[in-house]
Amino acid sequence: MQRSLAKTSVLLLFMAIQTNSYAALKDVALGVGTQTQFVGKIQTNEAGSTNKFEFNPYLTAQAEIPFTESFSFFPEFGFLIPDSTRDPLISKMTFFVLGGLGYALNDWVLRFGLGLQMTRISGKGGTQVLDNGTGQTSFPMPDSTATSRNVITNLGVDYFFHSDWSARVESTIYNPINSRNRSFGYQLAVQYHFHDLFGGSKKTNSKSKLQKKEKKKGESEWLN
Repeated sequence: MQRSLAKTSVLLLFMAIQTNSYAALKDVALGVGTQTQFVGKIQTNEAGSTNKFEFNPYLTAQAEIPFTESFSFFPEFGFLIPDSTRDPLISKMTFFVLGGLGYALNDWVLRFGLGLQMTRISGKGGTQVLDNGTGQTSFPMPDSTATSRNVITNLGVDYFFHSDWSARVESTIYNPINSRNRSFGYQLAVQYHFHDLFGGSKKTNSKSKLQKKEKKKGESEWLN
């Protein structure tokens, strides 16, 4: 079931891109943020504390394909900056692809997405000696590359604090239909939007809109 859901999400993303022409693009945005994965599932110290926040920087590229004035489709691709894990002998790279729907409300965009996240872990082999509570144990290190795949659903909100810039807060559910492997994460990010390249209208904050309305009202009263 999980595999079929992943295939469906990728197929929907491909179909949406194929059925919309290049001219239909309203916006393209590039962003940078940090991602905390599997909250509460990863032990961070010997006392047994688990992860609540982690600095895992990532880059993302997103397009906006409008369906109506308020609803749009948002295909997105991103990857975490390749780095070592908590063990410096093991390297990790994570990337993801999403297809999401968004509803624009003034300076806010409410978004829901479905996609696939993949993590590649590689090591140079050998063993590592770690404490086991009463002594020490030798643990084998990975000597090859392995890739894990997780179906993800995202729920988030974007806020345009400037006509070209937005901030994002987003939650992620990993393996949403698998109760045994289900876990949660979240992202914080900022994005820069290239509206002018595609003839899209820029977002303006509510305060500036109100000021323009008041200015027009004052001008009409003066003319009358």
